[in-house]
Amino acid sequence: MQRIVLLGATGSIGDQVLNIVSRYPDLFQVVGMSAKSNGEKLLERADAFEVQKIFLAEGATGDERQVMKMEDLVEESVDHLIVGDHGLQSFQTVLKTIAMRKRVSIANKELLIVHGQDLVYFAQEQQVELIPVDSEHNGLFQALKGEKVSDVRRMIITASGGPFRDRGWDELKQVKVEEVLKHPTWKMGRKTTVDSATLVNKAFEVIETHHLFGIPYEQIEVRLHPQSLIHSMVEFQDGNTKIVASKPDMRFPIGFALFYPERAPESLTGDQTAYFDFDRNLELAKIEPGRFPCFDYVLSVAKEKPQYLRQLIENDDFAVHSFLREEIPLTDILPLLKEGIEL
Repeated sequence: MQRIVLLGATGSIGDQVLNIVSRYPDLFQVVGMSAKSNGEKLLERADAFEVQKIFLAEGATGDERQVMKMEDLVEESVDHLIVGDHGLQSFQTVLKTIAMRKRVSIANKELLIVHGQDLVYFAQEQQVELIPVDSEHNGLFQALKGEKVSDVRRMIITASGGPFRDRGWDELKQVKVEEVLKHPTWKMGRKTTVDSATLVNKAFEVIETHHLFGIPYEQIEVRLHPQSLIHSMVEFQDGNTKIVASKPDMRFPIGFALFYPERAPESLTGDQTAYFDFDRNLELAKIEPGRFPCFDYVLSVAKEKPQYLRQLIENDDFAVHSFLREEIPLTDILPLLKEGIEL
């Protein structure tokens, strides 16, 4: 029985972790949960899974199971911390878990961008494998098993291009929130879906790749791949390339993290349509410079002034939520990203 603490239990990652856990009650037990502010939903899930400890970042639940600090969710009997929340609040909880030499699976972009190098170094020092959960990094992790990073020529992650991949940036001034949230292939949270439309999300993933695997930026590439079937590729110095592909469903990388180092005994979507379709034409294309200016800008900050990455995350959070409240057009996200940052 694997005892799990789930951070971000009421979000998109939390939904899919609990979907898998509910199918294998003899293998997994959730013993701790956190949420940012949705106390009612957190209590519902804690009751449904008979969770022993809960943490609400903003507010109180009035429940005796609520602990004072997030890191109090993790104790010696815990086997696995799944970091599916947003922001930097879970940093100490992750450090504590690594120090206890427990497994950590992580899907928190902000944490990996700001503290990624430190977390990876500490995990290596403690001989703990830090398992990435995002489909792209999870694919890279899988492709590197049994390999040396020194043998890698380049890593390639893919981007669907979002709902506006065939439209220029200047054409997007009048797009509505509901149009942006209609992602063509993935089901994600609202903020991540907006970041996917601007490709800020993909630029963040390049930074995460750099930190997680110690790969220089010049060896990391992105390809537009509308089908979202290929998630990552690792090309080695000898000319061989490993490709990791699956249907665009987060239950695949989450399931990999849950069952690791074994594999799930069946498709985690529960049907035969989950398996890869080899009878489709797959498209891969380079991103033209200037086509996604937010993508270009985020990477320029990462490469030239990485000390501004925390500010960049805060700017993006403010800009995206301003757009979701219909206070600004989508194209105003770019100037807001630049606020307070000097390149």
